[in-house]
Amino acid sequence: MIQIKMALKRVIPTAMVGVALFLFSCKPAVQLKRPVAKKAPAAEQIYANAEALFSQGKIDEALSLYLEYVKLMPGGKRAADCLRRVGDIYLERDKLDEALEAYGRIRKDFPGYEHLAEVGYGIISVLYKTGALDDAIAEGEQWIAMYPDSGLKPDVALMLGRCYYSKLEEDKALHWLIMAEGGFETVDRERASAVSSEITRYINEADKTALEKMIVISKGTNCYPQVAYRLASIYYQMDELEKAEETVTELLQAPVEEKWLAQARGLYAKIFLALNVEPNKVGCLLPLSGPFGIYGQEVLNGVETAMGIFGDTHSHMEVVIKDTAGNPIKAAEGIEALVRQQHVVAAMGPLLSRCAEQAAIRAESLGLPLVTLCRKKDIVEKGHMIFRNFMLPKREVEQLVHVAMDRLDIRRFAIMYPANAYGRYFMQLFWDEVEKWGGEIRAAESYDPSITDFG
Repeated sequence: MIQIKMALKRVIPTAMVGVALFLFSCKPAVQLKRPVAKKAPAAEQIYANAEALFSQGKIDEALSLYLEYVKLMPGGKRAADCLRRVGDIYLERDKLDEALEAYGRIRKDFPGYEHLAEVGYGIISVLYKTGALDDAIAEGEQWIAMYPDSGLKPDVALMLGRCYYSKLEEDKALHWLIMAEGGFETVDRERASAVSSEITRYINEADKTALEKMIVISKGTNCYPQVAYRLASIYYQMDELEKAEETVTELLQAPVEEKWLAQARGLYAKIFLALNVEPNKVGCLLPLSGPFGIYGQEVLNGVETAMGIFGDTHSHMEVVIKDTAGNPIKAAEGIEALVRQQHVVAAMGPLLSRCAEQAAIRAESLGLPLVTLCRKKDIVEKGHMIFRNFMLPKREVEQLVHVAMDRLDIRRFAIMYPANAYGRYFMQLFWDEVEKWGGEIRAAESYDPSITDFG
């Protein structure tokens, strides 16, 4: 009995376990799903998305994707393209270190990249912007040798021209700018015109030394007339007349546009007159006839006195007098005659503003220094050869009385004046000014203006 009970004790738990297993196996099975990891977009899709964003002008988003591609696929099929885009974006934003790093990675890691010419241009641009001019020039000249047929050649030539100009090597700058202008001429007329304007600016800013080098580079090119004319003009202004004549003569013999020939002929005429000038002869334009003749005669008397005509010792200068009669046309004609017939070195006059204006225009065109005696303050704006020497009568008298009374402590005066309107006018001004400052006029006497000797 004991054995049976013990057997039952073993059987019952075993049976219960079996029943439990049976019941559990009858329930429907629960299907467990394994989590599926999301796949990252293919590298090609990243590049395509970046390009789409770039074309839409969403540069920041595009830049992020380009950088993501390079990080995921540093040696991938599109890595060099992505790096070039990155470099271009950074260059545009003046993040020059980052741009140079991107371009440098392409050159190092992808030596067979089909767009190395564009990469090289980017590197040159970065170097120019950072002021590393020597490095930019070295890169640029090497680039020209490696890619002589590239469409970017005019751009690189333009960059080289600007680098050399920044280094004050104007002749080399001109060489590269001429190449740039020629390259743009057939593909982009607007840019060619812009480079032409830049060349003109460089020529106009160049000094004599630079132009002497530039004229050698420019011969046979479109900019030769500009260089030659400016250099000849500078020689003329610096009184290097033989060099001026030689330079302008070569220009006249060159196959250039008529507008340059016309300017060259005008300059040659000035040079010819200057070469034949008589250094001891000056001209004087005054209204010796007509309603203003009395004033002209007074000035002439002063000129003759200053020249020592009435003394024992005459000046070595010769004065050639021209009567304007107060007529602007005669004033201009007088200038012409003084230059072409008398070969004067300079001239003075006229007195009247309307005459002085016409005389100044003609004198400037002929290269004659002219000292006007008129009241017109802006007469000097007619040209570099025009000057003015005029003091208002009242101001002149004020200065005279100031010196006499304040510096010399003179209090009593006598006046001698020419018996004409001009003399009486000055006499009255002087009298009024002396009394204004507490002085005394003890005597006043007029004299015949035609008398030059009171002995």
